[in-house]
Amino acid sequence: MRGRLVPVLLLVALLSGCGFFGDVTDSVDGLYDRDPRFDQGTALADAAAVAAAAAVAAIAGATAPISRFSAGDRQYLQYDEHLVRGRPAAAGAAGATVLVDDYANGYRRWAADVSPVIGPVPPTDDDGK
Repeated sequence: MRGRLVPVLLLVALLSGCGFFGDVTDSVDGLYDRDPRFDQGTALADAAAVAAAAAVAAIAGATAPISRFSAGDRQYLQYDEHLVRGRPAAAGAAGATVLVDDYANGYRRWAADVSPVIGPVPPTDDDGK
């Protein structure tokens, strides 16, 4: 029995490290540097040294999204509980800013970009609001 347990534990550890069981927030935290200067309300910002499309692709590679789409120069990832937005860094800065928000707040915040793809009805939070 013990001989079978070790490979199973190794597999679980490997998959967890790859984001298979992890949350997208863990993936973003592991890939990029937190930058609270660019937070937007409940959306937490991280700074990426790469372009927005490359930053979002790396996040999607670490934690598979439900969908991936773009609106102009903004890149989005949809998850069950979160929305991720990658956009070019502020004027004069290189790289991208990655914002992670809970699904309901992100939907409301970025509705002009996400509602044509996700749908016109915003999701509700746990209280049904």
